[in-house]
Amino acid sequence: MADILGAPVVLVLDCWSMARTAAAVLLGCAAFRPGLRVAGVVLNRVGGTGHARMVAEAIASGPPAVRDIQVLGAIPKSDAVVVPERHLGDSHISSLADLVESHINLDALLSIARQASCDPPRPLTAPLALPVPPAVAQGSVRIGVARDAAFCFYYNDNLALLRRLGVELVPFSPLADAALPRDLHALYIGGGYPELHAATLEANKTFRDSVRSFAADPRRAVYAECGGLVYVATSLDTGAADSGGGSTDGGACGTPHEMLALLPVAARMTARLRIGYCEATVPTAGPAAALFPPGARARGHVFHRSELVFSEQAQQQQQQSEPDRDRAVETAAVAAGAAKATEAAAYGPAFLLERHPAASGAANSAAAPASVVDGVAGRAAGGRGAVVVATYAHLHWGSNPEFARALVEAVAAARLPDLPPLGVP
Repeated sequence: MADILGAPVVLVLDCWSMARTAAAVLLGCAAFRPGLRVAGVVLNRVGGTGHARMVAEAIASGPPAVRDIQVLGAIPKSDAVVVPERHLGDSHISSLADLVESHINLDALLSIARQASCDPPRPLTAPLALPVPPAVAQGSVRIGVARDAAFCFYYNDNLALLRRLGVELVPFSPLADAALPRDLHALYIGGGYPELHAATLEANKTFRDSVRSFAADPRRAVYAECGGLVYVATSLDTGAADSGGGSTDGGACGTPHEMLALLPVAARMTARLRIGYCEATVPTAGPAAALFPPGARARGHVFHRSELVFSEQAQQQQQQSEPDRDRAVETAAVAAGAAKATEAAAYGPAFLLERHPAASGAANSAAAPASVVDGVAGRAAGGRGAVVVATYAHLHWGSNPEFARALVEAVAAARLPDLPPLGVP
């Protein structure tokens, strides 16, 4: 990003258990990318003023590429502002701000920031910068988007792309609303922290009933990502939720909380973090292919600590929906002796994922297969209702805008197998 923007870099360097080695790490970062300028460094997690002084002196006595980098300050190690990794830095903001204000030369930091060029040094060619013709008449398709503390992670580019395709986005809150907004054609339930609000989600029975009524209509569709996948499950066991920060609504950890039950799978929290970049492929047949182009691919990422527990029926059909029986599967093995499905499966995978573990999660992801069956897709209301595609992947539709277009067109025309158009009683 700094290279694209022509901006100088300020490096935040973890100095815990380091002294002169910190200067060597800084030298490596400064020299690694030719043409990228590291203009400043913040020494993070120092043990005290003496430790900070040792590191600063090592930088000042290093080669020119290091000693020309301005030391902007030193943040002391403090357990009070440790951010649980799962929460991606969305807490302790006030305490962190106080530390920054008292330990960093903010005037110098702002001076470095002003050195950034105003215009990108080269043209951007992101897919969303290209023309996207509308798929439907403006506002003729209304998609409800879950937006509250439990469901707060979306790629804004995905929402912008839906708008450009002609969709009216209608926000709703599974935590606070008594019912879904009226006249919706589809639901988009993104990621977030349902495990922290499981008791409140369970207690809002009137809202859950309204979603179930919506999903009983076979002309409708539900797309759910990560936290949304957990919400469309039958229940959520928060047993390990406090491994990265416990419930915020008084819910007891280890208690299964009732969720929407749109699909016959349950969810449970674990201590294991699944993290990495991924590329998703739509199965060539099955429920997911009713909403997205069969065989199409899109890029995204996974970041979750929950896992699915399949009912025997859903587990068997989810795993047997693809001809490649050697494909690695993250879920439990099919029950011994279960007969092979001979007809089209009522349930199948949401996508097939090729995983690319992120460096920060390598220890957790090293044993993960390179390709896995992801999530679950099927019809709600016992196989008679809306098509539901629920995935652990956060897909960026800018990598393949046809995902968004196919979803909008399918919902607009109710191009779901053997279904009448929208608006037909």
